Amino acid sequence: MYHKVGPVLAGSHVAGHYVSEPAFRRQMNWLRALKFTSVDLAPYETAFLPKRPIAITFDDGYRNNLAFAAPAMKAAGMFGIVYLVSERLGATNDWDDGLEPLMAVSEVQEWIRDGNRIGCHSATHAHLPEVPEKQLLAEAIGAKDQLQELFGPNVKTFCYPYGQSNSTVKRAVQTAGFEAACGTGKGSNRADSDQFDLRRINVRADTWGPLFLLKLLRAYRNAA
Repeated sequence: MYHKVGPVLAGSHVAGHYVSEPAFRRQMNWLRALKFTSVDLAPYETAFLPKRPIAITFDDGYRNNLAFAAPAMKAAGMFGIVYLVSERLGATNDWDDGLEPLMAVSEVQEWIRDGNRIGCHSATHAHLPEVPEKQLLAEAIGAKDQLQELFGPNVKTFCYPYGQSNSTVKRAVQTAGFEAACGTGKGSNRADSDQFDLRRINVRADTWGPLFLLKLLRAYRNAA
């Protein structure tokens, strides 16, 4: 799970969310060297998965994902999944420090043309367990409709803002027609994992080389 790739923006109070471009490029090269294959988060029959599958995900849809992460993934033969906030395309992360620009429609289209995927991160990045039912449906169903109208039908997975969900939120996501969803729970997934509570490996600014490899190989061992 990544957020931002590239230089830390001046004034940001979430500097830990940034992974430098050289560090990210090294991480992608390690994935290639260890023979990992990037996959989407949509459910797969286990028999059709590659030997070492990995989903490379980005929360929020920052412009720096396109500028710095996309070229590094392409060079390593990988692709990523960016989770977009449907009503904030081309704006900034106003749920956070409000400084970092988010991809606009044309930039998301470029992301897709490069072989990458998209998913839904709600309409406004709300705390979903706290919103009324009517708004919750808009955050799931409405957001999916918005993204599919702009980018086509392949918006199949959802990412819970702040990693927050409960049974009501999960039900709304399922009602919206998503096939799987992820939060911020740490770890790997198995064939019998809850498809609407998929775990991820958090990669931050302080996830230096040996720690990245340790997290990766420990998760792979636990999923075997």
